[in-house]
Amino acid sequence: MGCNRSKGGVFVNSLAILGVLPVLIYLGMLVFGVYAVLAILKTAKERNEYLKDIRDELRKKKLI
Repeated sequence: MGCNRSKGGVFVNSLAILGVLPVLIYLGMLVFGVYAVLAILKTAKERNEYLKDIRDELRKKKLI
């Protein structure tokens, strides 16, 4: 007739959330790691393009 809840219902739900927390932290670190690698690769590619432009300009000046 009454509610069929156990006395520790809220506490058990809190523990369930804490059980998922390490997985979320791991996924967050993994996503951040992938983002960091992609950002570094993009920066390196842009730097290489810039250096190629400088190289081409120097070659033009030597040929003239």
